[in-house]
Amino acid sequence: MTGFILAGIASFLWAIVNIIDKSLVEKYCQDEGVGPLIVLSALFPTILLPVSLFMAEESIWIPSTDIMILIFSGFLTVSWISLYLKALYDDDVSIVMPLMQLTPVFALLLGFLFLGEWPPLMKLIAGGVIVIGSLVLSIEQTTGKIKGKLLLSMAGASAIIALTNTLFKFVTVEETFWVSMFWHSVGIVIIGVGIYSFHNNYRRQFHTFIKKNWGVGLSLNAVNESLTVAGDVLFTYAILLAPLALVQSMEAYQPVFVFFIGLILTKISPDILKEDTGRNAIIQKVLGITLVVIGTVWMLT
Repeated sequence: MTGFILAGIASFLWAIVNIIDKSLVEKYCQDEGVGPLIVLSALFPTILLPVSLFMAEESIWIPSTDIMILIFSGFLTVSWISLYLKALYDDDVSIVMPLMQLTPVFALLLGFLFLGEWPPLMKLIAGGVIVIGSLVLSIEQTTGKIKGKLLLSMAGASAIIALTNTLFKFVTVEETFWVSMFWHSVGIVIIGVGIYSFHNNYRRQFHTFIKKNWGVGLSLNAVNESLTVAGDVLFTYAILLAPLALVQSMEAYQPVFVFFIGLILTKISPDILKEDTGRNAIIQKVLGITLVVIGTVWMLT
């Protein structure tokens, strides 16, 4: 039961992260774009490096192959964050976030391509349900057409997340969580420094963001990144305390948390977050999220 509760808290924390992400994009990035948040997300793990060193119970000097895999997983993390933030720039968080549940579908595909694991029929059907739910969420209400840019962006982000998780877990089976987190963070920071140094447009946007939003903007981003890590740690410990399938199934409810938090904030505090709460939008979101959650729980359990 403890593991189940920890996994639920982790999913709730990640939902809050999604809400803060959208709030940051809406309030602080409408003029300059999401470049500042990409740079901040890539540089923030600098703070995690000493924390990981302190928490690690053994030497961080693991086999060089493992180090390279973890650093590469950090590179991939920045890639999916970039796609995700750009999607948030154009759409409601209660639309964007559920599309990330395409991740287990791509995990099945990766297992088949690289490990030769042919998924059971029930998992294929569950994956189909997730895809249908994602298509429902991607429909443009005014035209009835699929938002191709949104769907491709989030499908790409989900595929990268699936690969990142596979690489991270592959190494962490042999190494401790905090050692893996250290080298994973190193990879993220390397990309962050590279983006800041060589992407002139993002560097300019970042400087403008810092000048205008030194207090609130940076504080919110720091809280956001801290909640992300807290969720990661809770979820990792949950896996140690409860059956893996049960713990993983709690991830499926993150879109539900996002939907209700977004709905409540839109009603009571639209200055923080304003979602489309029209009748057709609610029907679309409820139907799409329901299909995605059912498919995800079915697949993971």
